[in-house]
Amino acid sequence: NVVQVIDPKRANNGGIILARLRMSYDDMAAAVDAMDESAMSANQARGVIEYMPTLEERRSLREYMKPPGGKGGTTTSVERFERLCECEKFMVAMMTVKQSKRKIRALLFKLQFRGCIHDLAHDIFSIDKACDELISSVRLRKLFGIVLNIGNRLNTAGPGQKKKSGGFTIKSLLKLDQARAFDNKTTFLHYMVLVVQRNSEHLLDFKDDLPSVSKADKIYWDQCVGELEEVETQLENVRKLALHEAKASKVMYSLPRKKATEEEEDRDSDDLSVESMSLEDEVALLRSTKIGMFALGAIRKVSQLRERADLARDKFEKLLEYFGESRDSSMQPHELFEVINTFCRNFDAARADVERTDKAKKRGEKKEVKKNDSTPNNNKSTPSKAANKPSPSAPRHTPPLPRASSHQPNMSSVLSALSTTPKLRQSAGSPGVGKLGKITSRYPDDESSLSESRAPNAPIQPKPSRLVSPHQRSVGASSPQAHINTSISREK
Repeated sequence: NVVQVIDPKRANNGGIILARLRMSYDDMAAAVDAMDESAMSANQARGVIEYMPTLEERRSLREYMKPPGGKGGTTTSVERFERLCECEKFMVAMMTVKQSKRKIRALLFKLQFRGCIHDLAHDIFSIDKACDELISSVRLRKLFGIVLNIGNRLNTAGPGQKKKSGGFTIKSLLKLDQARAFDNKTTFLHYMVLVVQRNSEHLLDFKDDLPSVSKADKIYWDQCVGELEEVETQLENVRKLALHEAKASKVMYSLPRKKATEEEEDRDSDDLSVESMSLEDEVALLRSTKIGMFALGAIRKVSQLRERADLARDKFEKLLEYFGESRDSSMQPHELFEVINTFCRNFDAARADVERTDKAKKRGEKKEVKKNDSTPNNNKSTPSKAANKPSPSAPRHTPPLPRASSHQPNMSSVLSALSTTPKLRQSAGSPGVGKLGKITSRYPDDESSLSESRAPNAPIQPKPSRLVSPHQRSVGASSPQAHINTSISREK
């Protein structure tokens, strides 16, 4: 016969959660009382907290567990306890531990403290480092100077004497990819990338100076500060609980305390106020307990983290002033870092567009040059059919045969020398062409005259009396006057 004192649904859910602990209720109560973090994990402790008895449940369970009045009551407390469900048995066990709620919360804080401090320190250090990178980046500063210079030129229509702007808001960086040229394709960022490529190409990789900024835009400063304040509040409760436990163990009460009433026990709210004492006495008191030693180490770590958080906040205010923003600005660190990261992504996209356009242009130029170079080669290598047909008047390209006339003086040289010699006179009766014809007939220059005097397929053998040496041929070609004068005198 199971008796349910609390809500059935809550009792059923609590029984499922508590069954996963695989511990007896007495062991659970001892682990909570000693705040032993080795007894359970953080998830288990979090589940146990949800089913700690409330004030109404304490009263109902205490009323049920009272021994029955009268002579007929034979049931004992053990029998009544066995009739309870599993969740109610757990609640009865927790009612035997003083400050059970505070102790289970302190136990959960001990289990979560290391991971929480690590995460908070990582976020605070990331924001601190991101502020240092933005302030110390020379390439980013020069790039922003180029943005301001180009913006002033566009706004004032050239480098005139008009009033120029001395700066720009950090959020205006998000609008640079929206300002377009007349072609509706080239943006402000495209033009800025071209300017940087021509003048200061090393500024294109300014993003390498900001490795921490790309991660800091997902860190919310208000959330970090809130979590740090929550850690400080819970740590203060642990410190008070540690001092209370230390005093209880050493019986260091200034005045005798009254025994706690049932109502005070039900509320689980014994006074944890600590009497004023010196710092040395408090440290000595905390060192006397295990939970006190944990509180001392936690206080030191949290104090260092608070100092680091204040330093990061000061650096961010200086960063706002560095970018021309007011310190009273409501801009949060993640908002500023998000603007910088968006500008970096837009700049990289514009740079990729410019490089893609340059590559396409170079490929087009190479194709054009290759086309121009291949056009004459194609004409030579693949001539037309009309060009392949031999012309009737065109000579055949056959290797020349040896000719006897090649060993005679060149008649063109003879004619040119004859026309320029003043001693040469033509007779009045017959033109000089006939005489020259007789002269030239003595030195046949065509192959037909030679072919008549030789047998077919016989090699050509020049006459010894008509042959001249190369030296004489060169002399005759250069000065043929002796041969001409001899021939003319014989004719006369």
